[in-house]
Amino acid sequence: MKLTRKLSIGIAAAVVLGAMSSLAAAAPTKGTWTYTDVTADASVSASTDATTHCHGNLPSAPIDVNSQPFKAPRTGTLTLVSHNAADWAMEVQTASGSTITGTDGGLPNDPENMTVRLRKGKYNIVYCNATGEPTITVDYSFK
Repeated sequence: MKLTRKLSIGIAAAVVLGAMSSLAAAAPTKGTWTYTDVTADASVSASTDATTHCHGNLPSAPIDVNSQPFKAPRTGTLTLVSHNAADWAMEVQTASGSTITGTDGGLPNDPENMTVRLRKGKYNIVYCNATGEPTITVDYSFK
């Protein structure tokens, strides 16, 4: 009887742990990044392809943070919501730096928001200052 009870408790514990790990795997990854780009570069808007607007001509300042690494734990959807008051642009790049997609709002004060489907893997989320404020924040969530 004791062995049967221990076995039942063990099975119940395994079921609970399995359910908890499934819930954790399904939970979204979310947070906020801060981007700093003190060297505004209006040349990024000269490109007609908005997906590559973060390929400007000016060098980065030593304090600039234009890229945040992101690891997609599985295939899912990454949503980015920027909080910029003036002109910024953004790109989603592979870990090796190839641009997957990007955007530059229709007007200079439009936020650079995006939803993109990503496969499991490593990416860089890049925001660059065209003619905007030197620092912005970007909320992200992955489901």
